Amino acid sequence: MRKEIRVEDILNAVCRYFSLNARDIFTTTRKADLVEARHFYFYMARRYTRLSMEKIGTVPLNYGKEKPYDHSTVLHGIKKIDNLIDTYRDYKEIAIELNSTIEYYTDNNIIVENIDLLQICLDNQLKKAS
Repeated sequence: MRKEIRVEDILNAVCRYFSLNARDIFTTTRKADLVEARHFYFYMARRYTRLSMEKIGTVPLNYGKEKPYDHSTVLHGIKKIDNLIDTYRDYKEIAIELNSTIEYYTDNNIIVENIDLLQICLDNQLKKAS
């Protein structure tokens, strides 16, 4: 039986891929790299969990955001990434890599708050596999 994918798994995967922490992703800045990571979080959370857009928008409250994102902001991010995936191969590859990482976290029941520790865990896993 497949384990349920947690929003924390998605957030960890997005943080790792973009080399950011959750507080960075959920800041109010409009820097392109942070917005892109935030939108990927919205997209993956909606795709792989049963959370409503409203609930997805409240998760950042756990990471220092003062107000939740409203459902229209979450929807905009989801549509943006969906369009980019349909248009650009690079974005499709990012989504595929994030999916693989999310499945790895879920299958191995990994919860990581420290990205450096996560990188060590994944490096060790790759060494064992080769």
